[in-house]
Amino acid sequence: MGKERREKFPAFCVVFTIATITVGFMWAQTSVKVVKLKEEAPIFLHRMPITIGYFGKTPLIDYSIRLVIDTASLIKEGKMEPDCGDIRFTNETSFDSADWKTKYPYWIESGCNTNETIIWVKVDLIPAGANKTIYMYYDIQGYRNNPSKVLLEVRK
Repeated sequence: MGKERREKFPAFCVVFTIATITVGFMWAQTSVKVVKLKEEAPIFLHRMPITIGYFGKTPLIDYSIRLVIDTASLIKEGKMEPDCGDIRFTNETSFDSADWKTKYPYWIESGCNTNETIIWVKVDLIPAGANKTIYMYYDIQGYRNNPSKVLLEVRK
């Protein structure tokens, strides 16, 4: 009797394991839902065009531009978060960031909520002897940066 029980036990384990995996897989199939979060692609309410004038003879690649922005006025008007956490830079004209192919890393050096906030933006390409327009987008409530990630991207 003991031998029969031992022989049936491995078969039972295999059937039980397969049944458990099947039920678990079916449960996972029906309960998993992919949701695109708003934070992944926010729609911004405002933008500021910034024209970079460059008269050099060779293009500038991955070049950091120093900007001085009056963030105090924008924050006072309720158009920007008090910590400047809703700022983004791109060369795209769409207010919907899901349409953006290029996003420029940046770093706020000092002075958020002042009339002279210093922001460094790393631009991919500034053509030789030409102007380049980039845009600063802002005003998306509840959308926050990861300041340490932004800082690391600019310093690479």
